[in-house]
Amino acid sequence: SWSHGLEKSALSEPNKEMVKLHREWKDAERELARAYSQGIKYTARIPKSQEATWMAERLLNEWKNRFMGSYLEQEGQNNDDSIEGDKKKVGGTKTSVVDLEEKEGSCRNGELSKKRTVRTIHQIMSRLTPSAAGTKIIEQEKSTNAKSSNESTATLSATAALYPSAKLPKIRIPPPTNKDYISLLRSYSVSKARRKGQQAETLMGTMLDVAKMLSYYYNMDHPKWTEDRLFDVGMEVVEENGVVDYCDSTNEIEGQNEHKQWMTWVKESIPNSKAFSLAVKCHAGTTHNESLSRIIALNHIHNDFAQCCPPTVPEIYKDDPFVLLHSIKGLKNFQIPEEKARGEEWIRRLHRFVINSSNKDYLRSGEEVGNALYDNVDGAEEALNEQVGSYSSSTTTRINAVDVTAAYTTLIRLYAKLRGTKEVATNARKTLDRMHFVHDVMMFGYEENRASAKKETSDGNGTTTSSGVIVSPEHIARIEIRPNAYNLVLGLYRDSRNAEDAMKAVELLQSMVNVGKKSPEQCRGTPLPTTQSFEYTILALASMKDAEQAIAEANRLVRLMEAQEYLEPSVTVYNALIELCCKTMFITPELFDKAINILETLKEKSISHPQLTPNAETLSLVIKACSLSEREDHEHVLKTATDLFSQLVAKETDEKSAVALTDSCYFHLMKCVSMHMEENEEDKKERMLELFSEACQRGLASAGVLTLFRNSVSEEEYRLTVGEGRLADGWVKNVTGPKALYTDGTKGGAGKNARREGKSTSDWAKKQRERDIRHVALKEAKKARKLYKKIKS
Repeated sequence: SWSHGLEKSALSEPNKEMVKLHREWKDAERELARAYSQGIKYTARIPKSQEATWMAERLLNEWKNRFMGSYLEQEGQNNDDSIEGDKKKVGGTKTSVVDLEEKEGSCRNGELSKKRTVRTIHQIMSRLTPSAAGTKIIEQEKSTNAKSSNESTATLSATAALYPSAKLPKIRIPPPTNKDYISLLRSYSVSKARRKGQQAETLMGTMLDVAKMLSYYYNMDHPKWTEDRLFDVGMEVVEENGVVDYCDSTNEIEGQNEHKQWMTWVKESIPNSKAFSLAVKCHAGTTHNESLSRIIALNHIHNDFAQCCPPTVPEIYKDDPFVLLHSIKGLKNFQIPEEKARGEEWIRRLHRFVINSSNKDYLRSGEEVGNALYDNVDGAEEALNEQVGSYSSSTTTRINAVDVTAAYTTLIRLYAKLRGTKEVATNARKTLDRMHFVHDVMMFGYEENRASAKKETSDGNGTTTSSGVIVSPEHIARIEIRPNAYNLVLGLYRDSRNAEDAMKAVELLQSMVNVGKKSPEQCRGTPLPTTQSFEYTILALASMKDAEQAIAEANRLVRLMEAQEYLEPSVTVYNALIELCCKTMFITPELFDKAINILETLKEKSISHPQLTPNAETLSLVIKACSLSEREDHEHVLKTATDLFSQLVAKETDEKSAVALTDSCYFHLMKCVSMHMEENEEDKKERMLELFSEACQRGLASAGVLTLFRNSVSEEEYRLTVGEGRLADGWVKNVTGPKALYTDGTKGGAGKNARREGKSTSDWAKKQRERDIRHVALKEAKKARKLYKKIKS
């Protein structure tokens, strides 16, 4: 640097000592910054420790305040207090660094303002481009120093003696770098803090404030610019191999692109895509009712950053996969049309980014390799070797690639919550096909290079490194297609009630079964089926119009499941077969025989496979088949259903338990009694009353049970037995099917209240009015908050 050249000149001993101390001071400040960085790095790595996060935050704030305080002096004396309380004397007038421009920050109440943040980043980026006036000042200074270098060493010595402090750059501690901010953001993202999203946005606002202050302070076009700022450590020229003071005439830098130290500081203080992704992750991991609105706002701000920052500021990408990945994971309810549209837009942008070959260099600017190159050459070589070693010969995938599995499965899971909605199964299947497309890129490279990649794979040849490790084709994303993604799609086919979807379910299951007969390259990441896959596919066959074809296909699928050696036999598949029979063979006499045959088959198979022992659900479904089958041998059907019901009652611990029995069991047994007990009406009425009383005692009085009992007795008997008004809570506490809350079989309505004998009604109306008033007030307050946020943004 210039100070090294000054040491070699004919300076006096005191001035040489001063230059030496100046350099030692500068090195000490750098070491202190490195110590702060290491402290933040390793403290923030302690997982799920609130104290560790607080300590990392405290270190970062202390470091930042020390740096900002160096710009706020009082008559040449340093002040280490915070920037808000410090002032600076320039020309006898007290001014603050933040007085150079507007004092209003980008973050308020833990939320980044879109307008202020976007305006700030545009102002910062405009100052990163050298202006004509600033370039003229630098050229004049270069010319002056060039002339002074030709003078005698005695003159140089005398000048340095007269102005010893004018030529030595102002020393400042280097500010926190981007990786230091990201370490703290990562600590926020894995913590259990309640308002970690607001903390993350506040930290990003602090980053922008530092960048904004630096860009204003070193702005040569500003009216308050003073020439003494040329002799500042921030005005040093950063080259590829080191830092050189531009005032040094012995270092020729002409022909090279000059890059000032303060520009590096500004770029390091601007939040990049990784910072945005961690802030979005903080919001996605909370249950705050406005977390989604903040995620959307951060996406808008990130899009504006991606338009104006590259290529000046590195590591900011349009449609960054990490930002979109965590944004998708923050979605919760596709029943809201806006949220559903937002999720489909984000997954489309993410998919387009990861399969586009123009983004293949995305991972090459990762922080591990980049930081190693910045620190030392040996570390860079070690990081590069680690990156090459991150390829596995068995999986042929990059370990450090972006895992986008969660984004696609989250979207399919949200679609699964819309069961029965039109076209939801088609949208989920489209998402599943996109997962296979990403897997193809992972295995064979990008589409334009896929033909050659497949040829190399089929020939058994691959690209190998010097260490002999097989390297997969270029890709930036990796994905693992798990069986649950397929099962969710099969579940949507089951609930779509469409004959075409039933056949699509069979084809999808068959593709999973065929995986065992194909090579890994041919199966395209398709997983092997589970018992749930067979269960959902069999139930999907209920949508077929031809009942015989549906039953035949279901029997084939059961045999296909039994042929899978890796699968243990499961009774749930046979239960699905009985349920399919109940749906497709409704009111036919053959339904009873089919259900009994399946039950007997399970009993036979359970001898060698105990896991096939009929469970409570199996017996309940057979009882259902008895109630839906119209046969003439009423006594035999009723006796069979009663015996099965007695087996379920024997599994209960007491008269009030509901472990094996369900409200569906009582409903279908009461229906059997109503259909097949025709000899004595009084006995039928007595049996129905007995079953209804048991159902109420076990908390299984569903709407169907209540209706069957009401149809079997007179209106007066029903009123005397059940009463009027609201049903007792104990009667319906274990109901899993359609529930009735009032004796007329409804859940509520105008004028409904708790007035019934034996139940307190004191102040019921008053309390209900108070609840209604609170509900309306909360609703209006929520609407007002949304309107306020919309106006503010």
